[in-house]
Amino acid sequence: MTVRNLTFDDATVPKRILYQEPFREIIYDEDGTLTGKGAGSWATFYYNHLNQTECTYDLAKYDGVVCDPSIKLRRIAFHSYTPASITMQRIKIAKWETDFEATLKANETALWEFEQDADHTRFGALIQREGPDPTMGWPIVVMTGQRYRIHWGEAIDFEKMKFDTSPLWQEDEMIKVMTNFTDVRMSINMTDLTGTQIANETYTTKTDAELVSGDNVIYNQTEVREFQFVINGKD
Repeated sequence: MTVRNLTFDDATVPKRILYQEPFREIIYDEDGTLTGKGAGSWATFYYNHLNQTECTYDLAKYDGVVCDPSIKLRRIAFHSYTPASITMQRIKIAKWETDFEATLKANETALWEFEQDADHTRFGALIQREGPDPTMGWPIVVMTGQRYRIHWGEAIDFEKMKFDTSPLWQEDEMIKVMTNFTDVRMSINMTDLTGTQIANETYTTKTDAELVSGDNVIYNQTEVREFQFVINGKD
């Protein structure tokens, strides 16, 4: 949704936004008259993974966060999955900076279980939607330029999962995603829209400017079992 040229009487309209189901809307403020953060700013409902310095949380006035023009908010959706045990599980997502990850590894801890986030400041939990776009999937609002960690339920291993991006993604917009797996895997294969397999280790052998959506790397050691991949506007 794009808005512009809005006016408000703060005395009679103290709350400028009120979100409703499914709480995944993205509002682009073309001239800053909604958010007060300047032309090209953003607003969306608040989840923990959007707790970023570029955004301000204001429940009373905006019913969520408003973000400055230095970032962009975009939509991704995960769907078409197996096993069926993932159905109706919440997807749990956290911002996952490399320095935070390094601290965890130094302390020999792994903060991927939702219960370990005792004060619920790191992970957000989003319910599955029945549709229509996608049918039985998990649409998520993300901030471009960030790194996220995701899992389903209590870190249920998925066997198959698809993701879609909105058509608004630009080639220079990217997020990096990592997810755990518990069972030993011979491989995890990422394919593009044509069904062509994207080679493993493309995530670690390219520069950020060279990365395309689906570039990935798998760590399949006993002590580290992670799958990391890129989502951007290139395909």
